[in-house]
Amino acid sequence: MEYSLWLTPEEGMAAARQFRDTIDDLAATHEDAVVFEFHITVVGGIDGDRTALTETTQLLAAETDPLAVTFGDVRCSTTRHQCVF
Repeated sequence: MEYSLWLTPEEGMAAARQFRDTIDDLAATHEDAVVFEFHITVVGGIDGDRTALTETTQLLAAETDPLAVTFGDVRCSTTRHQCVF
């Protein structure tokens, strides 16, 4: 199985609510749009044992300082499953 590593805002943060609302609003304007969990993909296509990958990721996260992320405008494309950026 392939896995991806995502950055996501903590639940309850204003950013999490804002992203969810934006995604819901955009999805409502397109007939076949899919509502999805907001994330920033760090890396994809990771093969390995899920338990080992989870442990390694948790160790790396514990050793990494929090990131400050600044976003510009929300944009859309026609590439399915990569359509909002």
